[in-house]
Amino acid sequence: PLHLPVNIRIHAARASVSGKTPVDSGGYGSPSNIGELPELRDFREGLEEKYLQNLIGQTKGNMKKACVVSGLSRSRLYALLKKHEIRPFHSLVTPTQAP
Repeated sequence: PLHLPVNIRIHAARASVSGKTPVDSGGYGSPSNIGELPELRDFREGLEEKYLQNLIGQTKGNMKKACVVSGLSRSRLYALLKKHEIRPFHSLVTPTQAP
């Protein structure tokens, strides 16, 4: 199986030495892990939101820098921020208190 990635070949070799199949040993496609997995859409949404929060935090709300770092266009970045209800920066002006 030289056509397979190295990590899969190593996993398969270890499983064959122990007498288990890769599925039996908790490897790829293991039935024991299937019930614990979220739907791909939910997983992707969560990761996307965390990525955007980290991106905005690291670039300190600088949208031009965030676009360069992420490789996203400005319009796409703003659309994703709106989708996840993330504000790229906080208003520097604080509201005045009513007398």
